Amino acid sequence: MAVCKQKISNTENCDREEYKDGLCIIHHDSNDKPDGLFRRIIRDDLYRGFYNFSYMISYEGFNFEGLKVEKNADLLFRNSSFYGPFVIRNYDLQASLDFTDSDFDSGIIINMSNVHKCIILKNSKINMDFNMSLSNLYSIDADNITIDCNFNMSNTDIIDKLKFNHTYFKNNFSLLNASLQGDASFENIIIEGDADFRNIKFYKSLKFENVEIKGSTIPIEIAKNKNIEFKNVVINGVLIEDNQKEKKEKEKREKELEKIKEAKDNISKETLLKYSKKK
Repeated sequence: MAVCKQKISNTENCDREEYKDGLCIIHHDSNDKPDGLFRRIIRDDLYRGFYNFSYMISYEGFNFEGLKVEKNADLLFRNSSFYGPFVIRNYDLQASLDFTDSDFDSGIIINMSNVHKCIILKNSKINMDFNMSLSNLYSIDADNITIDCNFNMSNTDIIDKLKFNHTYFKNNFSLLNASLQGDASFENIIIEGDADFRNIKFYKSLKFENVEIKGSTIPIEIAKNKNIEFKNVVINGVLIEDNQKEKKEKEKREKELEKIKEAKDNISKETLLKYSKKK
């Protein structure tokens, strides 16, 4: 039996059976694969505990319906191309998802689902749809991604960290009714469309740095919220250079005063000690 020649990591080769041209059905670049065979191979991989789907080329996308994934698994979709939508709907996934260097021509949809480990999106491009609404997600780490569609994370709970860095949002952005239970940050961001932060709740920190929102932002009062850190942010046409500057200066003065008080107390103690010895 011939085996696929595709490398799936620096130290690992794919061990699936060859489908055509020295490649397995997962890695072969063609849109005429037999109906159901692609999904059957994925199902068998998951059954045998094999979770590295790196360099996947899928014209039919990916759907978790009917698939069983082991608890605490790490699913790798690095360097993959999804020409059909990647969908998780009404599913409880107790695993992580790593999409480093992967592209989604027809979008990524995680809807009404639970993902119990980290979602990683790095060096990726997403077209058509980015929808992670109505879900409970453990954490998201996104860096250097382009989102050429609407971004929707409304009515979603993020249990741990939420981080977007060096991200371009071509259309609208929504965190309507989102609940951010860990630290959340948006750094080096451009949003071409409108941004919706209505009823957003955050329990630790929420930071925006080097962010430009070109459309309108609601609610307009968000720019006045001192509990949110804004640094070099353009929101509703207004530049906020550093809304924490006064707070930081006040904390600095208080620390300096505390040091002066501590020094005075030490001097007084030393003086009293010398005086008592003379007696």
